[in-house]
Amino acid sequence: MFGLVGGWMLAGRMLAPLTRITTATRIAGTGSLSHRVRLEGRRDEFTELADAFDAMLAQLEAHLAEQQRFAADASHELRTPLAVTQTLLDVARRDPDRDTAELLERLHAVNARAIGAALRRARRPTDARDPLRHGLELADALGAGRLIAHARHELRAAGVRTRSAALSGPDALTPAERRVVERAAAGRTNHMIAEALFVTDKTVELHLRNAYRKLGVRSRRELPGALHAPSSSPNPGGPV
Repeated sequence: MFGLVGGWMLAGRMLAPLTRITTATRIAGTGSLSHRVRLEGRRDEFTELADAFDAMLAQLEAHLAEQQRFAADASHELRTPLAVTQTLLDVARRDPDRDTAELLERLHAVNARAIGAALRRARRPTDARDPLRHGLELADALGAGRLIAHARHELRAAGVRTRSAALSGPDALTPAERRVVERAAAGRTNHMIAEALFVTDKTVELHLRNAYRKLGVRSRRELPGALHAPSSSPNPGGPV
């Protein structure tokens, strides 16, 4: 009789760690990841199993917290761009003769900056840099001062060092503008340039209009010489 009772007590003591692990598993299954087994005692297979389970729960909890933080940051960052997008679309709806190419470029700039900002706030600065650079390039082509300032700020926060930008001249051209201007200087038509760069004719016109302003020219004939002219003095806080 005593042996039976002793065996039962010994089995209960041996199975107690498994009971605690099972309880923790059930709690985690309800969605609560903060509970831990924290099994004490001598080091054996049970304590190693409990420690591994606690480590797994900690990783899952941290991953979930990161996802929740990203969702909150993305919601915050996208609220303003969505409002801007709605405003731009309302303006286009009221004015059907408005240049749709410029509207689309502005929408792309707003969205690219918003995506980059959300990634940066989610502690993914490396992933944020490309959309932020793209947003800055588009904003600069449009001369959108507020968007340019926001994109530069986010790029610096993402660890990208900014450099001074020329006010005018070839160095003031964005990469997209330079690609268009080089083809225009070589005698290509707007439609040929659009097909080569996979953009619309309106986008080519927009880039050329901005390039003419920066280069100080009025016609295609002046482009070859303007591309080799010196740029003006830099402006602190220019694009990267």
